Amino acid sequence: MNYVIIFLLQLVVFQNMCPSPKPEVLIATRQEYAGGHIQAGRGVKFKFEIKANADSENISFTYLWVNGKKVPLTVFKKGGNMQDTLFGEDDIIVAVAQIHEYPENPERNVSWIEEKFPIKSEAEGVIGYIYKNKTKFKEVQEFTVLNPENRP
Repeated sequence: MNYVIIFLLQLVVFQNMCPSPKPEVLIATRQEYAGGHIQAGRGVKFKFEIKANADSENISFTYLWVNGKKVPLTVFKKGGNMQDTLFGEDDIIVAVAQIHEYPENPERNVSWIEEKFPIKSEAEGVIGYIYKNKTKFKEVQEFTVLNPENRP
């Protein structure tokens, strides 16, 4: 009986000593855009390619903090459509966040909230994620800036 208890204690200690897999941000881009007319607004789209190093049952990506704003992330498997939200630990996923502003109608600015980084960081952005029910953060040191897009 004592051996079983010792074995279980060793197992718990071993699990706590093993680091959790950290997601790798492979690509981080930032692209400004403007609508075809003033009422359409303007914004910035942030797009990431991430190797999650865990499957969608164990990890979920939640928010991007950037420019003093907290923005929800939309996540899907690379090569799939936006409804393809299940992924394996070896898959590359795409995460997208968008800050859209309506200068003529500021009450419509609902895609984000004003909020500072949740951790102390000098990075350009911070991605929030939940791994096995624990909230964690991944810094995005810098974004590749893409040419602005003018939408019709």
